[in-house]
Amino acid sequence: MPDNEVTQTFQGKVGNVYNADTIIQNSSEGNVPGNAVLAATLINRGQQVNPIVRRLEEMQESGGVLLVVVPSLHTDYPDAFTDRCGLVEFVVRFGGIGAWQYLQHRTWPDGGGTVEEILRDLGSGLSFSKSYNKEDIEKNIAGLRQNLCFAHFVDENDWGEDGGELAKNWGHYLVSGNMQAGERCFIVAFLCFVLGQDDSPTKRDIQRYIDNELTALSGPGGRVLVTKPLDLIRKKHALQWRTTVREFLDDSVIGTELISVADRLFPDPSQQRRLQEIWDDLCDAVKAAAKCRPAQFAETRR
Repeated sequence: MPDNEVTQTFQGKVGNVYNADTIIQNSSEGNVPGNAVLAATLINRGQQVNPIVRRLEEMQESGGVLLVVVPSLHTDYPDAFTDRCGLVEFVVRFGGIGAWQYLQHRTWPDGGGTVEEILRDLGSGLSFSKSYNKEDIEKNIAGLRQNLCFAHFVDENDWGEDGGELAKNWGHYLVSGNMQAGERCFIVAFLCFVLGQDDSPTKRDIQRYIDNELTALSGPGGRVLVTKPLDLIRKKHALQWRTTVREFLDDSVIGTELISVADRLFPDPSQQRRLQEIWDDLCDAVKAAAKCRPAQFAETRR
């Protein structure tokens, strides 16, 4: 295993971070402080994070655009994964705070749409003039002197509205070279396909697109990386996560809730669970572990 490849990939505290409202709304209370929620994203996912980090390391001298395709069930919280990458992993490993603009989860047009609609939404997130056309937006993105990261989520209903035409057009646009990063900067564009539990013709259609078109472009040095599907959580991941959370909080005090969370969530060591099943418990354990340090959990919702 390479020195930089670990199951838990967080390597130190990140300050002044915030987390997307969509994840916060998945908590039981609806107002979980952002750092607690973000800490919960750090469990497992090394199989997905490490290949992205390695690809960016390969690109580091020149920069460039990378389309990261994430197949996932909705119960594995792909939005938590993209927040982890955009707010922790990339910041820690590539430039630190201030080196990245993370535009969070961008709106996918209803009823199909066009690539230009997606670009205009990105321009809005970057505070570009509303009068900018496609070429203006592309020019100004290429002029950025920061790394850029954003995420789109396409579920089976989105795909079915236009037979996947917009998703395919957006993927083609990103790999065709029309979008350019600033000098020695990264653009990481997540395209997450959020699939249901049950088999369906639409789900099979999406999987064929990933397998036949995107995976074929996912070789070394390419503009596309298809991750392994987000996987189940096991007890060993919860045990490793305790150490990761300590580093994230920069706090030597561990509460009882955090110490016992692995045994409580996984009484049977062979058990495997979806992230959705344990999400609230992880957030609650982090909050309980840091009760003595309330300043760590200043509300970070926008």
